[in-house]
Amino acid sequence: MKSNTWETESFLTFYIEDATKNRKVFALVEGLQDDENFWEKVFSQFSHKKIRLDFPHSASTKETGKGTFMKFYPFLEKEEFKNSFVICRDSDSEYLYENAQKQYFSLPNVFHTYTYSIENHNCVPQVLAEIAKEILRKTYPFEAFFERYSLISFPLLLRYFWLKEQVFRIEKILKITEESQKEALNKHKRLLDSFFTETVLKEILKFDIVVRQLSDIEYFHAIFQEKISQKCAEIDSILIRENRLTEKELYAALTEMESSLSEKIIPHEAHYYWNGHIIFDKLLMPLFQQIRGKMVEAAAENMGELFKKFRNKAMEFDLKTKLKEAYKMSFEEIEHNPFMQKMREDIRYAGF
Repeated sequence: MKSNTWETESFLTFYIEDATKNRKVFALVEGLQDDENFWEKVFSQFSHKKIRLDFPHSASTKETGKGTFMKFYPFLEKEEFKNSFVICRDSDSEYLYENAQKQYFSLPNVFHTYTYSIENHNCVPQVLAEIAKEILRKTYPFEAFFERYSLISFPLLLRYFWLKEQVFRIEKILKITEESQKEALNKHKRLLDSFFTETVLKEILKFDIVVRQLSDIEYFHAIFQEKISQKCAEIDSILIRENRLTEKELYAALTEMESSLSEKIIPHEAHYYWNGHIIFDKLLMPLFQQIRGKMVEAAAENMGELFKKFRNKAMEFDLKTKLKEAYKMSFEEIEHNPFMQKMREDIRYAGF
């Protein structure tokens, strides 16, 4: 432990001395390229200081990202570091939980997304509508699509939050009591692993219908609603059995959870609080690809000789790269992105 602390402080001292010479702030981010690009853009827009970004990793443990941040947190409040060292991370929505270890989120030199991760910032409907217009000369009602998608998925998100909250609550109790709560902790972790693994969520949250015409997308919501209802019913029956609850008691617990989140989460924005990688890869990409395909087909009837040129441009457009950088347009449409507004407030409040 002593060696690790010394190595961490030496690492910070080396980088901060270098940053200080060049009048920069040293910032740690979770990953290469996507994270670096995102936070570089955020600071270039909202900070008056020069920022040097780096990606922490351990050569010995192969640990990366948030896992390596733990050893850096204790240094954030040290006088020699606090004005020249910041951490930038995905929140994983953990700041919303009552019993999570939120002390790190409250530090002025820890900046975090208010969405689950940076990828959720690529799913702002108003921005997506502008991208569709740019590529296809025609927009699509993404706002209505994501609002309905979020409202449908919110009951499942509520159950996910409730289970996570139980895990955080019991972990908190274990720190101040005997290990009598371990069985309950393991049970709730097992339920989380059963219901909400990344593999399970990919299957549930994905856009998985073949669209013959754009109006077919309406059928997706009906299918999605049935899928979510079935999953919630399955989870409820197991929660009642495993926790020895009545239906009324479980309903009361979920209602209480919803009430505690009511000032933090708007149900029709639930897609911002699901795993951003899943929402981007399994929902946004296939949805936009099918919209592009159908819009190009529809244009064939009206464009005549111009169609071939339009089709080639639209279909050859690097859609994934464009969507992965959709967050950049949020700075121009920031009134539609309250999560980005909060990050701007944090950076300015901290004096960076």
